[in-house]
Amino acid sequence: MSKTPPKSKGNKKDRGPLLAAHAEALRTGLGTTPDGQVVKGKLTAALNIWSMVLGGEDEREEVFKAGLCPLLHVLLERGDVEERHAAMGCLSVLAQSEKHIAEVVTNRVISTAAALLMYDHARGKLPAVQLLRLCAARQDLAGKVADVALPALVEVLKSDGLPGWGQMRQAQTITAHTLKLLLENFEGELQDIRQARRAVVLQLGAVAPLAAMVASAPRLPPPSLMPAPPPVMAKKKGKESKKSSNKGEPPLGTRDAAATVASACLRYLSLVPEFVDEFMRTGTLPAIIRGLQTCGEEQAAFLTGILWETTAESHVAAAAVAAGGVVALLHVISRNLAGCKIGKPKKSLAAKAGDKKDGKGSSRTASPKKDGKDAKGGKGKGKGGSGSSAEAVNFPDAAVCNATGALQHLTFLDEAKHQVALHGGVPILNAALKVSNPQTYENASGALWNVGLDVRNSLMLQAAGAPSFLAHPVPDPWLTRGDELPDSSDSDGEDGSPLPERSSPEKSDVVRDRVFLTQM
Repeated sequence: MSKTPPKSKGNKKDRGPLLAAHAEALRTGLGTTPDGQVVKGKLTAALNIWSMVLGGEDEREEVFKAGLCPLLHVLLERGDVEERHAAMGCLSVLAQSEKHIAEVVTNRVISTAAALLMYDHARGKLPAVQLLRLCAARQDLAGKVADVALPALVEVLKSDGLPGWGQMRQAQTITAHTLKLLLENFEGELQDIRQARRAVVLQLGAVAPLAAMVASAPRLPPPSLMPAPPPVMAKKKGKESKKSSNKGEPPLGTRDAAATVASACLRYLSLVPEFVDEFMRTGTLPAIIRGLQTCGEEQAAFLTGILWETTAESHVAAAAVAAGGVVALLHVISRNLAGCKIGKPKKSLAAKAGDKKDGKGSSRTASPKKDGKDAKGGKGKGKGGSGSSAEAVNFPDAAVCNATGALQHLTFLDEAKHQVALHGGVPILNAALKVSNPQTYENASGALWNVGLDVRNSLMLQAAGAPSFLAHPVPDPWLTRGDELPDSSDSDGEDGSPLPERSSPEKSDVVRDRVFLTQM
C-alpha cells in the first residue's frame, strides 16, 4: 500500500497526479504515483482514497475534481467483498459533502448499502450503515432509505455482535440512530406515512433488540464519542489541578448513547396501537423500569413517555406497579425537578375542566407542548411538537411531565395509591404542581386526586400543602360510618338477604369506616 502524502501547502499541487494514479488503479488494477510508487490493486487504491478523504473537506473536494466518484460506484457494484467494503467506506465519507451529495448517493448506492447489511462480511456493515444514517437525516433521501433498508436495519439490531474490536456494536448503535431518524416526526412528512413506517418496524421485531440495548451493561457510545487515550503527562499543580479535579463526569446521555437512542426508537414505536401487545410479549417492561433508576435525563424522557403511553391499559399498569414502577417514576420526578421551569401555568387544565375553549376542554391534546399524541414535546421528547420551534428541548421537563402522566395512570390502582403515600410521593407530586408546563400540572394534580381518594392519605396531602380540591377530594356525603352487620332484621332483598343500611355508630356495636365513590 502506497503512503498518502502529508498535508502541507507544498504537497497540494502534487495531489492531482496522485489521484490520477489511483484512478488508473481503480480502472485497471495498477497505477504509478509521481514519486514512482506502484498502486497495485483496486482494493489498495480504494483504501488509500478512503484514508485521504477522512482528512477533511478540502481532500474530498479534490477527489470530486479528479472524477473518482463514478469509479467508486463501479467498484461498489462489481468488486469483491473487500473491494465493496472499501468503496462503501469512501462513499460514506464523501457523502458528508453537502455540495456533492447528489453525485455520491444514488438509488443504486442506497440499495447496495442495504444489501451489504445482510451479508456475512461484518466489517462492511459499519460504513454501509454510516451512509444510510447520513441519508436518513435528509428529507429528500429518508423515504428512499425507508423503502429499501428497514428490514436490513432491524436485522443488524438482532445480530449478536462479533468478537474483536467491537465494530458490530458500533454498527448497532448507528443503526439505532438511523431508525430513530426514520421513526421520529419529520417536518413536511405525512403522518400516515410515518405511522405506517413505525408499524413495519414493529412487525419486523425491533422491540426486543432495542429493549436489550436499553438494558445492556456496559453500554458503548458511538465511535465519535470515544477519543484516543490522552498522552502521559505530569500532574498539574496549583489552581489548574484543583479546577480539573472538580470537573464532573460527562452527562450520562453522552456515555450511554446506545441505550438513549434505543429508548427513543421505542418511544416512537409506542405510538403504534399494536405496540402494547409486543411490549408485554417480549417482557420489556421490567427492563424499562430498571433503567429509570440509573438513566440520564434524555433517556428518562423517552422511557417515561413509553410508560405514559402503555400504562393506559389496565393490565400494563398492574404489571408496572408490581415491577416497582411507582418508586422508579417518583425517582425520575425528584431527580429532574431541578431542571424544570418553575412558575404558574398559563392555563390550569385540571382546575378548569369545564372550560372547553376551542372544543378541546382539558384533554391532553389541549396542551401547547405537543400536537396530539404524535408530538415530541409533552408526551415524549422532541422539538416542541410538530411546529418549527427553535427552542432546545428541555429533557428534565419532558421527563417530569411523562413520569407524572404515567403515575396518573398507575394511581387508578389501590396498590399504587398506597405506594405513593408509603414512599414519600405526595410531597414530590405536590412539588411538580409548581412546574410551568401546564401538562405537568394536569398530570400531577390527577395523580394527587387519585391518591386523595383514599381517605387515609388526606392528612398527608394537607401536610404537604396540596391545594384544597386535592387535599379533600372526597365530598362529605360520600363518607359514611357504621354499616350494619348482615344479620340485620331488615331483609328487603329478593333472595331474602338483608340489605345494608346506613346507620350511625349508636345503632350497631360493630361499625366500619367506608368510602362510597359515586360514579357520575
